[in-house]
Amino acid sequence: MNIPQTNGACPHCNKKISDYAADKYKYGSPIRICKKCNGAYLDASYHEVAVDGFPPDELSMKRGVKSALIGGAIFLGCALIFVLELFFSTKIHIYPPILAILGIIVVISSIVDVIKVKSGAKAKELEVLRFQSIERLRNPDYARQLAELGYHVPEEFLSAANEVQH
Repeated sequence: MNIPQTNGACPHCNKKISDYAADKYKYGSPIRICKKCNGAYLDASYHEVAVDGFPPDELSMKRGVKSALIGGAIFLGCALIFVLELFFSTKIHIYPPILAILGIIVVISSIVDVIKVKSGAKAKELEVLRFQSIERLRNPDYARQLAELGYHVPEEFLSAANEVQH
């Protein structure tokens, strides 16, 4: 069975996939089912961690620090614009305070991410994802289906799938 890969729309009925983001690296089964036509397709933004591993910077604190700095810059810039509008303008726009709040949210979530990396909590979370991936791949039908799609499935999972088939 050959399941087509998506480019942001269901390859069977062409329905737009609302949460599709090709540039994201998501964890989980790459096989998706269209809500409109029930057709199966492969979403290349999803990765089986037991096969593909994690991106090299996943446990890097640099990414969190960079995000915190960007969020801080957004907050400061928007807060400054808002304060200047308060003192020097007759019209106050709603966007600067909203963007300032979003900047603070980015800072806080980035700091939480850095703390999780530093404490080892994120490594534990990633290990859970790896274990879930192994469990999915131990399902012979699933491993065989991924292999038929051209997804590189390690031999240890394919041999188990082949034993069940014979």
